[in-house]
Amino acid sequence: MSIRETEHIEVLYHQPGHLKGVTRIEEIEDYIFTGGEDGRICIWDSNLNDEIGCLYAHKFSINDIQKLNDEEILVTASNDLELKLWSLKDFSLILSKKAHSSAIIGGKPWRNYVISASRDHMIKKWKFKDGKLIEENRTKFPGMEKFFLCGDLIVITDQNGLMSILNAEDFSKFRYNAIDKKKLIRAIKKAGKYIKDFENQDSHTILFNMVRRYGIPSTVCTTTEDLFILGHQFGLVSFWKRDNGKLFETLFLHSKHITGIGFLGSKLITISLDSTVVISDIDTATPIKSVKLPSRPLSLKKSTNGLIIIGLESGEIAVLNHQLEITRTLPKIVPISSSCITPDFLALAFSNGEIQLLNNTNLKSVIKKKIHNKTPLSISYYKNRLITVGEDKQIYFLDKELYVTKTIQLTVNPTQPKQAKHYIAINSNHVLDLNKDEIIKGEISRETERELEDEFFPKYKYQNGDLSILIYKQSLEETENNKISEFYEEEVLESFGKLVKSSGNRKYIKTTDLTVLRLKN
Repeated sequence: MSIRETEHIEVLYHQPGHLKGVTRIEEIEDYIFTGGEDGRICIWDSNLNDEIGCLYAHKFSINDIQKLNDEEILVTASNDLELKLWSLKDFSLILSKKAHSSAIIGGKPWRNYVISASRDHMIKKWKFKDGKLIEENRTKFPGMEKFFLCGDLIVITDQNGLMSILNAEDFSKFRYNAIDKKKLIRAIKKAGKYIKDFENQDSHTILFNMVRRYGIPSTVCTTTEDLFILGHQFGLVSFWKRDNGKLFETLFLHSKHITGIGFLGSKLITISLDSTVVISDIDTATPIKSVKLPSRPLSLKKSTNGLIIIGLESGEIAVLNHQLEITRTLPKIVPISSSCITPDFLALAFSNGEIQLLNNTNLKSVIKKKIHNKTPLSISYYKNRLITVGEDKQIYFLDKELYVTKTIQLTVNPTQPKQAKHYIAINSNHVLDLNKDEIIKGEISRETERELEDEFFPKYKYQNGDLSILIYKQSLEETENNKISEFYEEEVLESFGKLVKSSGNRKYIKTTDLTVLRLKN
């Protein structure tokens, strides 16, 4: 931490959950980990009652979350080309490795190694030694779509749905397979009895359309003692013998791509982009029950304590019982677009047009209302009023109850509005005079711009849906000779002090730039 950072106090407002689709769910030790398209990894207790931590893990979508064998280390992989290792003790980042030249589709632990695969068609084996990932082996596999680790075997399917099985030890070929056309035709005919999209259609035509488009690549994998079971695009499930790698059975359970597969007792459970979750009998190879979900599912996990956890495209996480009833839903979070301090509240503006007031002594919600039809670009405080400027070209003046007391319709597009004393810069040549409530032509002076960038002023940082406010310590201790007192009313300066004192009541704290942890009560 730099000297300048130590001169600031950080106030964190953290929102548990995900901003975008939930792509991975894994159970590791006593935690449930969920990874999202937002690059976040949320760490939940085993019942998903509380988020106990959050990692701003990657810049892009999370593709894998695994525990490194025999080590208290978490391995994560993402479209941002990096493999990252995290401590399972304090969730700090151990190392970050640019492992491939294209999106990483998975990072799997095998013995004391990590095996990674990527859209660059490379499979690599890494040894974790002396705090580093050292590459020990690689092989090129053109057209690779997905790869899975099944014991000592690596299962790879390509863009045409053809499957290769490699030995994890040295990447030598164990078997090469293709799904037999006759088995697919038979599976389509059987599916026509219970899948609407397959009813009264020629099986050969359906198969031709599938293969003509992209083949039938695999998407997910699960295993039993004797089988590994692949879920594919177009709703296909294929069953393969583990001892010889031969195809055993094929079954269409859905009409669209399968995104999750697992077991519910002796029954198979699958989810698909057709927005359904299906329980099937493996012995009879037929579905038993199907339920529609509120959004397209992207990930599935059956936890050891019996929860069926489904990550949705909406960013929500649905928890189901064994009857496939949704017992609760963990909501998605909405990004904070702007914030400001008032004498009594921390005011937040959200990208969905909502405004929320938080008590400045404990950061608990006081009131929340929908104000704008589009994203509020700024929220400011001046003389007992909140002022919001939105993408919808509306300026709203709000009281403490968030009632609109005045509206100004803009004729110009606002661009990154910001407040300076009794002005709000709307764009490069228009400002709002808060004493007259009028839009006038002009701009904020360069001197004022420089003053606003001064380290004495609070810094608002928006990261992965969360808000961090860096408050300069001296600005709380000395205000008479401090430039900050020229920009803020005395009651607002006192509110900054209340926010800092509220740290004793806070739920979450940043332990590193990438790690947020829940404080124990």
